Amino acid sequence: MADMAAPGLAPASFDLVWSEGALYNIGLDHALRNVHALLRPGGHLVFTDAVWRKENPPAEVRAGFDQDYPTMAWTGDVLATIERHDFAVLGRFTLPDEAWWTDFYTPMLARIEALRRQHAGDAEAAGVLDELAREPELHRLYSDYPRNGSWTRPMGRPGGWLARRDDAACRGLQGGATKSDARMDVPAGA
Repeated sequence: MADMAAPGLAPASFDLVWSEGALYNIGLDHALRNVHALLRPGGHLVFTDAVWRKENPPAEVRAGFDQDYPTMAWTGDVLATIERHDFAVLGRFTLPDEAWWTDFYTPMLARIEALRRQHAGDAEAAGVLDELAREPELHRLYSDYPRNGSWTRPMGRPGGWLARRDDAACRGLQGGATKSDARMDVPAGA
């Protein structure tokens, strides 16, 4: 484990770097530059990142992301950033809404309720918890605006993946990567 902004790890020392919704913390450009340096030739980056999926988001959705992720981009912009950092997109998918609820919002809401009981009578804690609970509420209302687009090949889960261009096997697949938001299956042996 290391600081994403300045990992201090040996160059070309990893076959795989995996990041679930964290690269945005230091900016996608900075993160991709750091990860590229860490990967061995043919190494893979697996990551998820939120992307805008629909124009003109409601003001409350835009305000939330302006605060938490002001540089959130459109899929095409993210793809261009990936390629600018000498990666090849081998596949990607959009997380289905049920993944948000099963893996993120349902456990989050349960934890918020437990914290409400633990901090009953604490107005400051209640305010923070109310703010946190607003995100799943907004997702329920506006789930078609921002989505967590994934450029991944998660082990045991459906998805695509991202690889360095200097991997000979990956160079042959570059032309086959889809630009749609639909789920893509990676060819066997890729």
